[in-house]
Amino acid sequence: MLLSEQSSQKGKLTALPDILPGEFVSALAIPPNLRQFVRSRAEQGSRQFIPQARTPQKTARIATLTLEQISFLKGRTVLDNVTHPYELAGLHCQIANRLADQLLRQLGLEREENQLPERLHPVQQLKLRLGCAIAHNPVLLVLEDSFDAIDPSLRNPLLANFLDLWERERPSVLHFTTRPDDALLLADRILLPSGSSKLLAEFKPPFPRPRNLGLLEESEFAALKARLSASLFLTNAAFEPEYFI
Repeated sequence: MLLSEQSSQKGKLTALPDILPGEFVSALAIPPNLRQFVRSRAEQGSRQFIPQARTPQKTARIATLTLEQISFLKGRTVLDNVTHPYELAGLHCQIANRLADQLLRQLGLEREENQLPERLHPVQQLKLRLGCAIAHNPVLLVLEDSFDAIDPSLRNPLLANFLDLWERERPSVLHFTTRPDDALLLADRILLPSGSSKLLAEFKPPFPRPRNLGLLEESEFAALKARLSASLFLTNAAFEPEYFI
């Protein structure tokens, strides 16, 4: 189904379905002229869900958060950095520490909790930013090509950690990527260019949740990855009706 079309009067893109609470949407190979549209419409739609905070907060809940907005606390440990958002939300320090410990274990960073962030490997720093972002409990978490440039030997374990974390916390995510396999593995819905640079199409991966890296080895996954890759170059590439809506 086409999600946005060029208006004959104003030449602007229009409707884009809201990203619902707990939904993961990947925007695959979206050109620059559509990327800002997708993000701005997603941010507008997410504001209606601001009252649905999971925990009582002293400060206003963040509507949209990107990993680039996460800056580490100077001179504070990994554990301190993850605990800080919970404390800002008004949680007691013991509860904040317990939740932070759980996040670090989920991300495979429990052995680094007393380290300073600047001493971590870049992939570990990315994991820490993900943990801090989840702890902030934004209405919408935006991932801007966050995993694309990482070496596959490091990316797959990171994706496994992130999948486990996302399944437990279920934040709403808008994920920009150029990798069809990452989109198929992570997303509930995939947005992709269709027909021209002024159109978007939506595709729903058929794989049930919870998912894990074993999905990458399945023949159906490989077949859909190939066809999804082809659709980025062949505008008439067809998907089966039960997958393409």
